[in-house]
Amino acid sequence: VVVMALTIPLIAPGVFAASSVNINCSDNVKGGETFTIAVVFSGGDVGRVDAQMTYDTDDLTYISGGTSKGNTGYIQLKSAGTEGAIVFNLKFQAITDGNAEVQVTTNEMYDLDERTMGTPSAYKTIAVQGDASSDEIVTEPPDEEQPDEEQTLMGVDEKTEEEEEP
Repeated sequence: VVVMALTIPLIAPGVFAASSVNINCSDNVKGGETFTIAVVFSGGDVGRVDAQMTYDTDDLTYISGGTSKGNTGYIQLKSAGTEGAIVFNLKFQAITDGNAEVQVTTNEMYDLDERTMGTPSAYKTIAVQGDASSDEIVTEPPDEEQPDEEQTLMGVDEKTEEEEEP
């Protein structure tokens, strides 16, 4: 009996922290309004997470904030942390009147010591009041890699015309 009591904890996979995922945002938004959904993975020192959010593209338009691009109805949420929680701030636009539903499913979640933290999931319904007018719908998210205005960069290895070697 003593040997069994000592062996079973070694065989069973350990989940050492109570993990959770929460979807935080307003319960009500207006059609055409842009808003942020904060997806928070917590429950100890979260080291890394691999998850996804799904939503209906007829109800919401995804603008930015996850590790995916485009308004496909699927957003990959993948990140590594250094301590505490991992937070994704996802920007959306409300499109149609009614209830917009979002769901987060976790594939993998590990703490800083690479111990599994389980696979929590979350679901939220957001009430959208009114339809967005066609002229205010975001059709293409901003390109975050392109600067807003042209910039000239000067480097330490740059030579002027006078300094150039023949």
